[in-house]
Amino acid sequence: MSFKAVQSKIEKEGYGAKAAGAILAKKTRDASPAAKRANPNLKKVNGAAPKGKKHMEIEETDNGGFISKTTHIQPRDENHGYRPNPVTTAQHGSRRALQAHIRQTFPEKKPAVNPAAAPQWAGVASKMLRGGGDY
Repeated sequence: MSFKAVQSKIEKEGYGAKAAGAILAKKTRDASPAAKRANPNLKKVNGAAPKGKKHMEIEETDNGGFISKTTHIQPRDENHGYRPNPVTTAQHGSRRALQAHIRQTFPEKKPAVNPAAAPQWAGVASKMLRGGGDY
C-alpha cells in the first residue's frame, strides 16, 4: 500500500490532509526494525516531529534563596493553532539546590564552564603597581 493510499485512508477517519500526513510520518518513524526490514520504503521518511523547548528565568530572593520559572514552549499544532505555554515555578533554598534543579530540568545540556577572561586593563594595572613605564 502506498503512502498516499494510507494517508487518504487516515483522512477518511475525519482528519485533514496535513494532519493525516503528520500521523503517517510519526507512525512511520516509530516503526519497528522488523517492519523496516520488511518494507525498506519506511526508511525514506526523515526528520522528526518538532519538540517543545524550555526556557528558565532565575530570580534571587531577599533571604538568599532562588526562584526559578520554567516556561515549557510548546510547538504549534499541525493547523498552526495556538497552544498555551505552561509555566512551572520552583523555590530553592540554596545555590546547590538550584543547580540540582537545573540539571534535572535540562539533562541533555552540559554546563558551560568558561574560565573568566582577564579584563583588558589587567596588564596595565599590574604594570602600574610594579612601577613599569609604558602603559
